[in-house]
Parts: sequence; C-alpha cells; structure tokens
Amino acid sequence: MCLYFSSNPSYEKELTLEDLRSKTTEISNVTMKEKKEVRIAILDDMGFDRERLNKLGFKDVRLFEKFEDLSDFEGYDIVLCDINGIGVDYDETYQGVSIAKMIKNTYPNKIVVVYSAAKHDAEINRYIKEADIDDYINKNISKADLNDKLNEYIMKLNDPITIWERTRVKLYQHDFSPKKIALMEHYYVKSFLKNKDYSSKITSINNNVSPELIKGLLGVALNILNFYLSKRIGG
Repeated sequence: MCLYFSSNPSYEKELTLEDLRSKTTEISNVTMKEKKEVRIAILDDMGFDRERLNKLGFKDVRLFEKFEDLSDFEGYDIVLCDINGIGVDYDETYQGVSIAKMIKNTYPNKIVVVYSAAKHDAEINRYIKEADIDDYINKNISKADLNDKLNEYIMKLNDPITIWERTRVKLYQHDFSPKKIALMEHYYVKSFLKNKDYSSKITSINNNVSPELIKGLLGVALNILNFYLSKRIGG
C-alpha cells in the first residue's frame, strides 16, 4: 500500500529503505572509504603487528596497551580488541570481550572485533555471541584473510541501509513517533535517489529535542549521506 504525506500538496509517495536497495551497489562504490582514511584502534597488552595493517594500506592505526576510557575510541571506525589480558580489572572472567561489548554498546555504528591466539571454553564463546560484537577472529589470521575481513568491515561501515536501520532504532528509543521516523527516512532515501541534500528536512523533524541530541542520533547517517553527495555532486 502506498503511503502519502497529507501535509505535502504534491502528495509525494513516501520513500522507504526498500526504494534504496536497488541502488546500494552504486552507493557502496561511491561511499567506500579508501583504506588510508579508515581509522583503526587496537587494544592489546602484548602488542600487535601494526605493520601488517600498514602494508595492507591502513595508515591511521593506533595501539592501546590497556583500556582506560571509552571516549578514547570515539574517533575510530574499527576497534580490534584482544581477549586475554585486556580489561581484567573490569571483568576478570570475560576480559577483553566485556570491554569490546562496552565499546559496541556505546558506539553501535563502529565495527568492534575481538581476537585471540588461544582457544576459549564454551562459556567465553557463548558470551562473544551474545555481546553483539561484529566478529571474532584468530590473532594469527593470514594477511590475505585479514585483508578480506577488513574490506568486509569497511563495506558494512558505509552501507546506508544498515546505518539507517541502526539510526531508526535509536530514534524509537528516544520516543520519536513512527510517523516522524518514516518522514525522516523518506528524506534520507530521497537524498540518495535524487542526488540532492535534504538533510535540513531530516533534522527539522526533531521531536523537540536539543540540537546536540539530534546530532548524536543522526550524525552517522548524515555523515554517510553528505559524503556520498560530495562525491556524486562534487566529483
């Protein structure tokens, strides 16, 4: 069934993510960040061979030898977290998995991955699955497989559909009505389909919340939209 906006005199058809799916390949080709632009944080008390990542084209890689503050990871796209020895003071049982879970819960749009060179018991494996972490890899993964994994993560970071689905959840959690969220989604999708910036339309539907909160809720979605439009219109 087609939905229409009664406030719009042209009775424009309401657009949804389904209208965007046919264009995701094209959008991914445009919005795919170059590896040198991707920021990676590594949490590892025993060190990590950053040279492997540098040779794969990743230039912005920082190593943290211990966990101190969640805000340390705010500016990174991908977080790789060792399991053993990280966060023992916070959770002696699950260690790095518990820290990775906190990072993912705080920054749900980041890719958060745990790794280890050791095998873990069923309880740790169960906790990893339940923690909503993006992936678990072996610390000794081959360079080729690591490259494939990181390319997969970058694609996920820049998928406009996944990003909006996560944004929509956050909007519901802040009591935005389904009607307002649908209208935001309409202008989000329309911006991609028309190669035109409707972000001001999106942010104007603000449910009487502060500009800071709106920025926090919509920031990732608007960033990918603006990045796409800058490439399509400017490039």
